[in-house]
Amino acid sequence: MPCSMEDYLNVVVPYLPSELVSASALSNIRALSKVLPPFSLAGFESRLGTAQPVVDLLVRFPRSKLPLPQAFLAHSAWRSLHNLCQDWVEPTSELYDQLQHIWLEFDLDRPPAPVPIPCLFLSFSDTVQDARSLVKLAHRLPEHTISDSIARNLTQCAHALPTNARIEHLGAMLSRPNQAIRVVVSGIRLQQIPEYLNKIGWHDSTNCLTGLISNLSERVDSVAILDLDVSEQILPKIGIECFNRQPSPQPRQPQFLNYLVGQGLCTSEKQAAIAQWSGFSQNIPQNDAAPNNLMWGDLFLRGKAHSIFWRSVSHIKLSYHPEHPIDAKAYLAFGHNWFDANVPLSA
Repeated sequence: MPCSMEDYLNVVVPYLPSELVSASALSNIRALSKVLPPFSLAGFESRLGTAQPVVDLLVRFPRSKLPLPQAFLAHSAWRSLHNLCQDWVEPTSELYDQLQHIWLEFDLDRPPAPVPIPCLFLSFSDTVQDARSLVKLAHRLPEHTISDSIARNLTQCAHALPTNARIEHLGAMLSRPNQAIRVVVSGIRLQQIPEYLNKIGWHDSTNCLTGLISNLSERVDSVAILDLDVSEQILPKIGIECFNRQPSPQPRQPQFLNYLVGQGLCTSEKQAAIAQWSGFSQNIPQNDAAPNNLMWGDLFLRGKAHSIFWRSVSHIKLSYHPEHPIDAKAYLAFGHNWFDANVPLSA
C-alpha cells in the first residue's frame, strides 16, 4: 500500500498537545495528509492567542521527481510546481545550483479541498546574491505576474540589505487572495530591522515597532528572520521570526513565553503545551505506526543507525501590522532521520 504523509503524522500525533492543535484542526490536517506523499521534514503553524484554533501544515519538498496524484496535475499551480521540480533536478539547469529547498504551506482554516492549493516558498542557496538573480527567480513563481514596479521593489529589498543579511526565500501565497510576493530576509539583526524597512519604503504609522523590537531584544536571539509582502508597494504587515538558539546564562525561551502571555499574545495553557512538544521517538519496523516506505532503510541500517522521528520548536513568529493587534504563532517542526548508532540518542 502506498505510503502517505498520514503515516508520518501518525508517529508524532500522540505527542501533539491538544492545546496547540485542537481536534477540529487535527481533523483537517489528517484529511490533507491522506492525499499528500510523505515528506521527511514538516511542521505545524499554531496560533498562540485565545480563540485561534486554526493550525496550518508545512512540508519541505525534496529535490526529486516526486509522484503527485493525477488530480493535482489538473490544476495549473501544481503543474507549475511539477515543471519547476523537473528543472530543479537537472544538474545542468540554473535552478539546480540556485534552489536549496522548496517549502509548501497549506492553509487549513477549513477542511481541505480535494485538490489543496499550497503557498509555495523557494529557498535559495548562497549562489543567489544579486538583485537581478532574485527578480529572475521571482518570474518562476507559479500564478504570479512580476510587473515592473514589483521588480523595482524586489530590487530595492535586495540593495538595502545589511551586509550580514540575505534574502533566503521568495514565496507565492497561492491559496490567498493577496497575490503579493513573500520576501524572507535571514541573518538580519533585530536592531537593523527599522532602518532596513525605512530604506525599502515601509511605513510604521503608529511608531510602535521600535518598542516591540526593544522588548524582543531582551528575550530572544539578536539575529532574526524578517518576512515582508511585496506588491506594487511594500505592504504594511510584516513578520519577525524569533529564535532562542544562542548560548545564554539562563534559558530565554521561558522568559519569552512569559512575555507573550503577559502581553496577551499567548495563553498560559499553550505556553505549557509548547514545552511538551520537543523530543524523539524511535521508528521500529514492527510497530504498526511505522511508515512502510522506511522499512528497507531501517532493515539495511539496523545496528548501524537509529531510525528516529524527532520533534522541536523551530521558532515563534510575531506578525506586526501598524493598525492591527500583534499576532503570535509557534512553529512545531518534526521529521525523520537516521542517526549514527554509536552516538547516544540524548546527544
